[in-house]
Amino acid sequence: MGRQWAQTFQTNPQRALSLLSAEENNLTHALHLARRHERWSDVQGILEGLKRLLTTQGRWVEWEQLLADVNTVVTDADGKPLSGREVLWVALLEHHQHIAHARRDFEAEETILRQLEEYYEHIEDNDQQAVALHNLGNIAFERHQFREAGRWYRQSMTIKECIGDVPGQAITLYQLGRIAEERRQFKEAGRWYQQSLTLEKRIRNASGQAMTLHRLGRIAEKRRQFAEAERWYRQSLAIKERLSDEQGQAMTLHQLGSIAEEQGQFVEAERCYHRAIAIFERLGDIDGHTNTRRRLERIVQQRGRVAEPLPGLVEALKSANADLRVAAARALGEVPPSSASQAAIDALKGAIQDADAEVRRAAAGALQRLLPQTLYEQLLSTIETARREGYNPYIAGGPVHEDRMFFGREAVLAAILNTIHNNSVLIYGERRIGKTSILHKLRRALQQRDDAPGAFFPVFVSLQGVSEGEFFATLVERILDVCPHPPGDTLRYYSGSTSYSYASFQRDMQRVTQYLVGTSPRPPKIVLLLDEVDTFNDYSLTTNLRLRDLFTGPLHPYFTAVMSGYALRETWPTQASPPFNYLSQRIKIEPLDAATARQLIEEPVRGWYRYETGAVGRILALSELRPFLIQKFCLEAVNRMLQQGRQQILLEDVEAAAVIVEALKASLHPQADGVKDLSPEQRRMVELEQANATLQARIAELEARLNTLAQRR
Repeated sequence: MGRQWAQTFQTNPQRALSLLSAEENNLTHALHLARRHERWSDVQGILEGLKRLLTTQGRWVEWEQLLADVNTVVTDADGKPLSGREVLWVALLEHHQHIAHARRDFEAEETILRQLEEYYEHIEDNDQQAVALHNLGNIAFERHQFREAGRWYRQSMTIKECIGDVPGQAITLYQLGRIAEERRQFKEAGRWYQQSLTLEKRIRNASGQAMTLHRLGRIAEKRRQFAEAERWYRQSLAIKERLSDEQGQAMTLHQLGSIAEEQGQFVEAERCYHRAIAIFERLGDIDGHTNTRRRLERIVQQRGRVAEPLPGLVEALKSANADLRVAAARALGEVPPSSASQAAIDALKGAIQDADAEVRRAAAGALQRLLPQTLYEQLLSTIETARREGYNPYIAGGPVHEDRMFFGREAVLAAILNTIHNNSVLIYGERRIGKTSILHKLRRALQQRDDAPGAFFPVFVSLQGVSEGEFFATLVERILDVCPHPPGDTLRYYSGSTSYSYASFQRDMQRVTQYLVGTSPRPPKIVLLLDEVDTFNDYSLTTNLRLRDLFTGPLHPYFTAVMSGYALRETWPTQASPPFNYLSQRIKIEPLDAATARQLIEEPVRGWYRYETGAVGRILALSELRPFLIQKFCLEAVNRMLQQGRQQILLEDVEAAAVIVEALKASLHPQADGVKDLSPEQRRMVELEQANATLQARIAELEARLNTLAQRR
């Protein structure tokens, strides 16, 4: 019964959800009876229905608890399936994999898939083993572990070729193309995609052909071969139109607009963007609509036809005066939809979460007039889903990997990007000030940079926990993960190597750089993004000098670095020049400025939740404008708000978070005596950190008070 209703989701999801909701108690009771009488096939079918119900309603915790409960009667003490319950055990693992995937918990998902792959190999189920291997490749791909992803995909491909699984081969070939594309090995990517396309044509998989043709267009566009890109895109578009694939059409039209814009063909670009926007509106695709509309607005403004409309009204929506916010929202609602800027719409999205009910009503009315009905309904549905599922976007502890959560640091990024082609740079500062996030931002920026004189290959390497003996092996492994390289049997390094000398590293890098010169359209440059370089303080002078040789010796035309750490050792027991004299620039990472810190607080939840007056100013004052502390304050405050079922973050939430955050502050300001062999300048820097932190906090507190006084007037 549960399985039958789950299948109904394919044709009529609303009806299926209604039926499942009405019968939830009966399903739960049926599950209990099926367990008691050991009818494991029925248990599996009922779980399929309950999965659809609970996950669609955002009841993930209940779903996970239900699976854990069923698991107790399916496995033994070692977690192995009991006799006769193997099929249900596999189904439970797949359900847990789905949960891990939804949470982007890649480690948990990988563990589950390894269990499944081993089980399928044991029972000689080649079809499912190939699927598990392919999914392991997908996880490694998501984690940017491209060499590992390639290994999984090739293992999957070997099995698929043996069993004659042509559709599966086409999918895996496509993914191998994605790896090559991500590594900017565009010729190889084209070869993989062409092989995939050949198989898709053989099995007459039109949707697969359209998808692969689109990727061929993307790599041609990245190589700035616009005529070839247009040819691939138009073939893809023709198939998508024949299949009535509107989402795919909109994506390809957006790319056709992009290459027309790049070539200065603005009339054609506008035509493609308008067609894409119309489709995104029908589908209720907010992100697609927003991104394409921004591109269109940029063309219109560049051509001088329309200035950015109504900036004063957008600013008025941020006023402390509720009457003024109401008036601004109503005025924006009177603007013709074609003239309303994306900035105005974004401001109204934030205003529908305003603390004042009249402002919320005015903003909702304005959005209903400015947005197509499908987008308006999707916006409200998204907000409701976020509230129900406990949406909390803040990140405290790990680095920021997404651009939407990265704020400020423009001057630092510009300084590095303008010199990185010929110079190595050190960024330094206190712990958790955002150095690692800057490295990841640089990695993304360099991957997307097509206008530089050279072809950049950014390689992120964390040195935390890397011993001196493992250093060069770790370095070469990360480089091979990112860079195209000759076949592995021509290199001295192999995965899992426990003995890897500097001489072997030099030889392998000579081969890799020669290969890059022969395959890259522009001069290659490997940019090492080395995190936690304080580790070098504990390495020998010999290893540090060998690293210096990489940037000053025969291989220096192909290597540059951005290093991040707290403080590099300056004094060494030698008369030779210091090992880090190749660093041409040293940039200190300071706390955020007040305006950027405010953005970090407000923007991630704009349109979802709202802050009580004074709450943002209090976070600014208590956090000392340090990004880690800001995110920790916000994370704890939002969690407390969600626990109490509210949509407004109160000042009392911030004060409650302060108790937790205060204990973390001491770890951010180590004393000078705790760092070995600091230069006088560095020692002075450490001693000034606390004084600087106190001053910044005082400035933020004064600014908050001034803002409060201004609002009262």
